[in-house]
Amino acid sequence: MERAKCLETRMGAADLMNANLRHADLRKAILRSADLSNADLRYVKAEKSDFFNAVLQGARLCHAQLKNTKLGADLSGADLTGADLTSAHLDLADLTDTNLISVTFSEADLEGAILTGAYLNEANLATARVNATQIVSARPTRSTKLPPAIASDPTVIARITEIEDEMERIFGTKDVAKSSRLTSLFYEARRVI
Repeated sequence: MERAKCLETRMGAADLMNANLRHADLRKAILRSADLSNADLRYVKAEKSDFFNAVLQGARLCHAQLKNTKLGADLSGADLTGADLTSAHLDLADLTDTNLISVTFSEADLEGAILTGAYLNEANLATARVNATQIVSARPTRSTKLPPAIASDPTVIARITEIEDEMERIFGTKDVAKSSRLTSLFYEARRVI
């Protein structure tokens, strides 16, 4: 289904495990309760789509266009590097151990989302609905753009220091750009093992 044109398609509860949907056009598609585990959705256009209650565990959504999308789904272990989640609805999403490096979350709703272990290097959450507890459970760095009240929270500052010290131990550098590239490579290598 690479480069498929599926505008406004209804695929609720579809079994799309391991599907190749790279570069597909899924704008306004309904994928409620669909199983997209380990699917390749790199560069997908899915603005205003509905993935509520879908399973996207381990899916690749790198550079996906997901503006105004309903993503109250299981995205644990997924790779969203460079995705655009502007105004996306991620309330109740499970983003455990998800790669969110360089993701744009402008005006996104993350209220109730699980961010445990999520990589936030260079992610932009400055105008997102998110709280300090969620950020502390994730893996933020100084390059993570946070709302001012959260960025100045002492527990968030301590967590950033902890994560950057860990990056230095693992990668031998606190250079976030270099660490982001290495983290992404590490993340992709995990899939092969």
